[in-house]
Amino acid sequence: MKRATPQPVDDEATTPFIPRNDSVTNLDAQPRGPIRWGALNQSQTALEERLRTVCLAICAGGVVSWGLAKLKFALVPLVLSLALRYLLQPMIDALTRTAARRRWRRDEPSKLDEALAKRCGKLGKACVLMKRKCTRLALPYSMAVLVSLALALGLLIFVAMLIAESVRDFTGRADAYAEQVQNALVIIVRWMDAYGISHKWRRTSSLTHLAEKLQLSAWVTATVFSIGEGLLSLLSTTFLVILFTLYLLLTPSLTNEEEEEGDDTPKASVFQRKVDRQIHTYVKGKVALSALVAILTAGLLYALRVDLWLAFSVVAFFANFVPNLGAIVAVALPMPVVLIDPDGSPFHSGMAFFSLVLMHALVGNVVEPVFFGHSMRLHPVVVLLSLMIWGFIWGVPGCVLAVPITAVLRIYLQSIDHPLALALANVLDGFARPVSAFLPPPSERPSTAYAAV
Repeated sequence: MKRATPQPVDDEATTPFIPRNDSVTNLDAQPRGPIRWGALNQSQTALEERLRTVCLAICAGGVVSWGLAKLKFALVPLVLSLALRYLLQPMIDALTRTAARRRWRRDEPSKLDEALAKRCGKLGKACVLMKRKCTRLALPYSMAVLVSLALALGLLIFVAMLIAESVRDFTGRADAYAEQVQNALVIIVRWMDAYGISHKWRRTSSLTHLAEKLQLSAWVTATVFSIGEGLLSLLSTTFLVILFTLYLLLTPSLTNEEEEEGDDTPKASVFQRKVDRQIHTYVKGKVALSALVAILTAGLLYALRVDLWLAFSVVAFFANFVPNLGAIVAVALPMPVVLIDPDGSPFHSGMAFFSLVLMHALVGNVVEPVFFGHSMRLHPVVVLLSLMIWGFIWGVPGCVLAVPITAVLRIYLQSIDHPLALALANVLDGFARPVSAFLPPPSERPSTAYAAV
């Protein structure tokens, strides 16, 4: 009789069936197995893409900031050369007469020329002929670039020589300034002693000993030399700035060629030309206002016989690029020299302070709105953040260039036909306006490919 062979036991067959209860929140009661996620709906997919974009933008911002900090020695002169290019381009156009050729069409007589020739007879014809000959007289473009750069370099060298002379005169009077500081310390401590604020410094001899220990003359001299070294380090980048500017100016300008060709240029090029014109207007206006502030500061301080008047005017020129804070620095920096001036007086100090405050108030609140209106206005919080960020990346040059870079960035963001770029431009502006307010007319908008760049 054959014995029956045992059959293998199927565990799945013997395991009782447990129905899945979706209402049960305890995960231990559910059967074990891999978790399968369901497909995201449309809104969840859009949110995921936006979060991914934000994270990538943060990572890219960190990498770009690190690169900007490491390449400071080359990027700061490059930014300065871009600004110098915008400033020198009108001079080059005047030397090459490109603007005059486009305006007068030197081969086609204008209505003004015909009217002048009819009314003035031979004299009018002679004037028209002289105008055409002067229009034809023009330097080659490369020669005009070299002449413009030579004039700019000569101006910088002249200002540097004047600053060096002013610093040398100031250091020659360092002992007199040190004596004034000692006398000021004696007066302050005596006043504190009279009102019972200080009980340790009752003797004048101890005050003199304290002033001698401070070595004020050496401190004044060291401070002056540190300021001079800072100015010289700023001027030491002149070679790179001139070199970058030379290559930028020698590059053929596509904008002028497109203007001469006519209206057949693509919309992207037309819109880019308008953006470039806005940047050109901003740079020229801001530099002109800063030059006005520097000239007025130099005139006021020179009239009041303040030493280092030219150095303080140069500081005022660069400080004017920083709204609000720059005016405070430009007013506060000369005041210690004014207060310790051996030939000064309280009336002299008050005149210097109030004249500088009045001048900066008029330029900042009256003249600048006339130049720019509200088109280049930035929110004060944006100004402070840009100062901190660019100051952390590039130091003192970053603080000077922070607001111009942010203003140019806002111009470019307004030119991009994308909701995110326009929203960022609205944030930099600081005034709640609809995105459609930044959009140009549909006929002037660039193509989609250009807007995405």
